[in-house]
Amino acid sequence: MPDNLLSQEEIDALFAKRKEERAKKQRKSGEPAGETTGESNRGGGGGALPQGVVFYDFRNPNRLSREEVQRLRLVHQSFLRSANMSFSLLLETPVDGGLTAVDQLTYREFIQALDPITCIGTGQIDGHDGEFMIELSHTLLFPLLNRMLGGTGVAYDPKRELTEIEISIARHIFDRYLDILARAWSPSEEEDSLAAELVSIETSPRFVSAASEGQSVLVVVLQVRVGTEEGALSICYPHTMLEPLLAQLELSQQSGVHHHRQTEIGQSLSAVPIELHAELGNVEIDLSSLVDLKEGDIIRLDKDVNVPIRIFSGDVHIADARPGAKGERNAFQVLRSVGPEVGTT
Repeated sequence: MPDNLLSQEEIDALFAKRKEERAKKQRKSGEPAGETTGESNRGGGGGALPQGVVFYDFRNPNRLSREEVQRLRLVHQSFLRSANMSFSLLLETPVDGGLTAVDQLTYREFIQALDPITCIGTGQIDGHDGEFMIELSHTLLFPLLNRMLGGTGVAYDPKRELTEIEISIARHIFDRYLDILARAWSPSEEEDSLAAELVSIETSPRFVSAASEGQSVLVVVLQVRVGTEEGALSICYPHTMLEPLLAQLELSQQSGVHHHRQTEIGQSLSAVPIELHAELGNVEIDLSSLVDLKEGDIIRLDKDVNVPIRIFSGDVHIADARPGAKGERNAFQVLRSVGPEVGTT
């Protein structure tokens, strides 16, 4: 661990010392014991927090907003649906389950919560620094292995170590989970899809060092059922890796919402009636000639009969066409569309 990082014991000692100092001040000033004004403002010190200062509890890190946590839930619910469908087809047996928890912990707390004998795969996502972890409990991994080896999917002795052959097959399981998870994090466009790579597999939490002990991590716990057996799948992201992933996901979702909004606007506008008119040609005549017009008179226009007429929407020239008839109505046949151009009628 780097020298400039405090251990959990040192952090606890600092909190205990600060609490003792506050208690001494309260006894001297005659204030009742309990929360101080500073504590009620989550500042931990004797008053409101200065502007721009954010409270951070090292023992209970909480660095994600409610919206970000909800976004994470949606990503991993999508991941679990796809993974369950993929393994159901692979194993030819029902695989289902659900998301049970999204927690913000320290890396040390996550490691201490794991079984001493388990299976952890560390992975990397292309274009993102750092490693994340997927932990498959033996109560989940053994039914998967048993089914892949032609068994009925019944768990057997979940407390024993994995053999070399089982670890080799477990690599294929992790590869499949990593591929599905990377696609769950990807934008909707296929060409922008992410890729994930398995770095290593360990059978004991003691041998995994993807983060420092005091580093803040986010843990997603999923419960998966294979046939009649059930076990946990846990995913652990260091916050330093999670933040750029969330930023990229938010950007892609905003782009998708913008595209969806454009589609809605286009569909709404498509139902709006537009009046078109065709310009056969122009002519200039004096007022006396206009007054003297009578039935049968011929007015010569400034266009040749073989020149296409222009179609306007309002005063915008939108197409060239050929005049004609359809049934008992006059009509025109569009020859080509043109760019917006202001015309006169």
